[in-house]
Amino acid sequence: MKSPTTTQSLAALAAGAGMLSLSGPARAQEITPVWLQQINGLVNVTAANKLPILLTPTDTVIAQPGGTYREGREPLQNFARLIPFNAQKVLLAVMENGIDEVTADAAHLAIAAQYPDRSLVWLDAATSAPISLAWKESMSPADAIPYDVTGPHTGYQLSKVYQLWRPALDENPDPTKRAIYSGYKHLILRYAPKADGTGWETTPTIAWEEPVPGRNDDGTTITAEDGIGDGLSGTGAADGEASSWRSFRWRNIRVTGSGNNTVIYAGGGTWRIASHPQVFTTANGLNFTPIARVNDRDEGRRNAFALGGTSSRIVTPGTDANRPNLQVVYHNHYPGTGWEARPNRYTSNPGKPSPSPAYNQQPGVRMFQGDEGAAGGLPAFVWEAAGKDGLPIDHSIDGVDRYDGNWNISLDANNALDYLVCVSSSSLDVGFQTYGWLAIHRLDGSIASGNSSYKLPFMESDVTVDYGQSEPDFSATEAWVEVVPDLTAPGNLDRSTAYVSLENGGFGIFTIQNTPAALVSSPTNQTAVAGEDATLSANVTGSPNDFQWYHNGRPVPKAPYFQGAKKSTLVIRGATPADAGIYQLRWTNPISGAGQTATATLTVTGNYVRWADPVEIPSRNAETLTLEGTLEEAAASFTLSAGGLGAFDSVNADTKLSTGDTQYYRYETLTGDFDKKVRLMNLTTVPPATATTDKYARAGLIVRQSLNPADATLEIAASNPVINEEDSAANGNNFVRVAGRGIFGQIYGRSLSRAYSGVANNLPNQWLRMRRVGNSFTFHVSTNGTAWSQVGEQYQVFPETILFGTFAAPDNADGSSLAVAQFADYGDVIATDTVPPELLSVGTIDKKIIGVKFSEPVDSLSAAPFGNYTLSEGTVTGVRTGIGGNTVYLNVAGLTADTFTVSVSGVVDLAGNAVAPGSTASGRRSDWTATDIGYIQDPANRPTLGDDPYPVGQSVAVSSDANPEVEIIGGGSNAWNAGDYIHYLYREYTGNFDFAVAVDRYDKRGYAGGYANAGIRVRPSLYRTDNTDIGETTKVATYVNVTYYESSDPNRASIELNRVDPGAGYGNSTPYANNFQVGELFGYFPALRAVDASGAIDPQSDPAEAKWLRVKREGQTFSSLFSYDGVNWQEQDGSTREMPNLPASVLVGFGTMNDGGASAPPNSTYNGSGTVDENGIFQQNASNYGVLRIRSFGSYTPQAPSLGIRQNGAWYILSWPGTGYILEQSANLSTWTDSTLPVDTLSGVNSVSISATAPKMFFRLKTKQAG
Repeated sequence: MKSPTTTQSLAALAAGAGMLSLSGPARAQEITPVWLQQINGLVNVTAANKLPILLTPTDTVIAQPGGTYREGREPLQNFARLIPFNAQKVLLAVMENGIDEVTADAAHLAIAAQYPDRSLVWLDAATSAPISLAWKESMSPADAIPYDVTGPHTGYQLSKVYQLWRPALDENPDPTKRAIYSGYKHLILRYAPKADGTGWETTPTIAWEEPVPGRNDDGTTITAEDGIGDGLSGTGAADGEASSWRSFRWRNIRVTGSGNNTVIYAGGGTWRIASHPQVFTTANGLNFTPIARVNDRDEGRRNAFALGGTSSRIVTPGTDANRPNLQVVYHNHYPGTGWEARPNRYTSNPGKPSPSPAYNQQPGVRMFQGDEGAAGGLPAFVWEAAGKDGLPIDHSIDGVDRYDGNWNISLDANNALDYLVCVSSSSLDVGFQTYGWLAIHRLDGSIASGNSSYKLPFMESDVTVDYGQSEPDFSATEAWVEVVPDLTAPGNLDRSTAYVSLENGGFGIFTIQNTPAALVSSPTNQTAVAGEDATLSANVTGSPNDFQWYHNGRPVPKAPYFQGAKKSTLVIRGATPADAGIYQLRWTNPISGAGQTATATLTVTGNYVRWADPVEIPSRNAETLTLEGTLEEAAASFTLSAGGLGAFDSVNADTKLSTGDTQYYRYETLTGDFDKKVRLMNLTTVPPATATTDKYARAGLIVRQSLNPADATLEIAASNPVINEEDSAANGNNFVRVAGRGIFGQIYGRSLSRAYSGVANNLPNQWLRMRRVGNSFTFHVSTNGTAWSQVGEQYQVFPETILFGTFAAPDNADGSSLAVAQFADYGDVIATDTVPPELLSVGTIDKKIIGVKFSEPVDSLSAAPFGNYTLSEGTVTGVRTGIGGNTVYLNVAGLTADTFTVSVSGVVDLAGNAVAPGSTASGRRSDWTATDIGYIQDPANRPTLGDDPYPVGQSVAVSSDANPEVEIIGGGSNAWNAGDYIHYLYREYTGNFDFAVAVDRYDKRGYAGGYANAGIRVRPSLYRTDNTDIGETTKVATYVNVTYYESSDPNRASIELNRVDPGAGYGNSTPYANNFQVGELFGYFPALRAVDASGAIDPQSDPAEAKWLRVKREGQTFSSLFSYDGVNWQEQDGSTREMPNLPASVLVGFGTMNDGGASAPPNSTYNGSGTVDENGIFQQNASNYGVLRIRSFGSYTPQAPSLGIRQNGAWYILSWPGTGYILEQSANLSTWTDSTLPVDTLSGVNSVSISATAPKMFFRLKTKQAG
């Protein structure tokens, strides 16, 4: 045993001022011990270098009933921290030496003098050999100031003795000038280095005093006015939660910087009042002030309880251009809340601070708030642990033979590293025992691959100590880790050193670094019976490997039923026929790059659906329903019988929220993209419908955010198909329609599509289908389950994991009816195309969001990785799928040039076909500007309740044409007599112009009236300057030509609107309906041309059509036109309009509103919006937006006619409008000749007829050459 020498000077240790450097060849695992001293053995440590106070289970069992808990007579050693100092030395913080100095013999007292309680001891960094005593702190250190922490006016703490102790050093580059900081009771103490470099002072100064209540002489609590207290709750009793401030202590303390730049991060680490972690800064290096606080519980209020736990250091990722100084901290929550509690991520933006709560508000103190979503370059954060999020846990294996993510005690992060280093304690006082672990988690919370964990082989039962009280025998619940990156190592190694202390368990130093991947074995073919689990495994060494399983070319989502989607072993829980196919594991590794296994085929025999037990969803304010729902299963079908009330909800008079749905629901849990279908065989009501009941009884497919009756939904459903021959008033509605609710508590949107009639004609083959790609939902009908017609589309943000299934719902307010629906063939629509997607175009409006367009919808999970996109300039900080699934929006930082390129790899379509690697498209910044017009209270802090528009509008260019294609999510409540509340995409035009736009898509959102519109808006300015009153300031003179959203009502294709004088109301011309024929076409959005529930397509429609709008200016005269093909135009009735108040230079653009209210804000919302303010007034909210796609947006360019085709009996009819074009034909797409088919022309429309039995032929139009 090596004895320590006398205390050495700091100056003598300063020769190796750098941190411990451990260069050398790459090791075979990610975590490698340099050395470890722990109670069950030594690793890379000789017996002579063992610390004398480190006990082992072979030592005599200690029984010292006179010992006291953590007050200097603790019978087990307690190591509080291992502190890096320089390349040669480290400091070990000895909280307790395990010797009771009151009863010990002379030999033990001699050891205790060498390693006293509350001391720092020098160790050799390379060998762990003890060197000397560096410094000792008093057991009641404030006495030397003097300051009595038990005094009624100076803290009123229960005792003067430390209970927890974890000193820290600042980061002064000169080690001899580093100060020590120590948390003591409600004080943070500072110990200055001695001027001569021989150590540290032993008399502290107070760096910070936490203002806890004291006591007056009469026993009452001191208030903020009386003393240092700030009104924290407390009864003054010596025990109990209410007075927990009487035993305030700092558990978590980290220090960065030095001198005037020193930052202290400290927290109580427990549930006690005001123990939330805090950030402190200084102006003089001596006295500190709080600047931030972590809201880990109860809003982070100073008079409230904290959640407990310790934290990493604060890191600043710098990946978010909008929040460049965003600060992140990772914070665990044990032991205060039990072993099941796991770490969370909190962020704070100094540039846009979240203020401290109103109670005991601290001026200048901002809050760290829970923030675990993917944004600004940060991945979504979900801590991985056995027993969490549906993952299985086996206490005989998890935490024993493998690291399981539980019992996290300490973790650390660093700006230079892309991982978290974590220490887990051995189990403590539960019905099972586990070991301690040192482990690596990725920044998304997942456990790293490979040998990324190291077992610390001790358990709580290894040493038995009789304390004479109910404290634990042995634990590592005060373990600590500090990670220091090796900035000299190659970047792809991510090498660091972890300094670990393990409380009673020991201490050690470990290196961490990446290692290359190597394939050992691939998965093998498997056969599974439907409903049973299937397992596919590969063996790939190295770390970190970013694994991803692929199924039929598409990435497998992280779902409750796909466990291990990003691990080397994939377990499919309850395999279904849709799970059959080809599987492959792929990975990337920072050293060896990308790799993949061979493929394996999974065969699934039989049929199975992962149904949960069916549930009744009652109205929240309804009495118990008289009729209960039931499920009856037959060999090839199942029947849902649903009791309930009226078909749709109303506003609860007390809560002002929706009364909720009533339905019987059979569902499964789905994660990520899906494409599901079902055949509705029959729908009836018992008793039969009457003129006043059950007309809206319905059944179909529905996605729900939860089982809460008032939560967000989307559905496609068939309503009662009954035809009453004797009383037509008792007929059911007999249509298919899309409906839903945008947010929790909102009134149901009954008509998010047109009503498609004729369900009765299709039964028993009324097929319904819903597809999700990202947050884009499409709805389809069919009569055979193979040929589908789209009848609706919505863009609505849902969680990645939702509930989905079949439902039935009656429509009888007194609850005396049942809706009975028979379903069959519920399952997945499997994409089978073999054509890979193409990258078509890119564009941007603001150089902050780049739109990327593909030739078809793409798998949203494959589109999500930032690394799939390479920019010619700047970086990708966020990715989300666009409104139709075939576009992707990239949040970017650092794009300064007006032109750019985007390269794409790794993106696949819904059949698993991959875009060609390195596909590239060039783009440029658009000439357009996007903004919101309305009542915006604070542009720098949007949205704010009362804003209108409430959601921040987004216009995303997905092409870079002169007249680009743009996708829009936004808009305000209205643009009518109360003012203009719109999202506006515009530019300035001077003089005469001819401006056009084609609207390809316009969804009706769940909470909207009947008159939401969007189109061309001509304005002299964004706002008036002569009147700044709310609403009035938006009423500039305006000329408008708009179309309306997709719905049966009001069925408008176009209308001209005008506000001739500033401040006036709107005038309008006669509206034109969608069934007003222009050329040969009726008005449809191109994806929605079906006319009934069978999906029959209107022959007078065209897949290339749109709602075209056009405005022409000649002097002060404006006129409006509309079209369905951009070739044949209809001038608006009375469209010529004199607009004397529009100057020569005007703003011309596209504006959209949502008809979510009809009055001036902040009370501009219809009842039932789902959001009310503190006065019970309905307000705009996150669901109040329009969804549109526009193209050919700009100066009008005459369009080439589209070649339409329709079937008429035994003939196909090709048609095109106008003159100047020749029809060509080809048998092979390579050789084209002029067609000799006879052409008929009627009312400017040309057509040819082709027999349906004629040989296959291709046709196209070409322009006639002049002359």
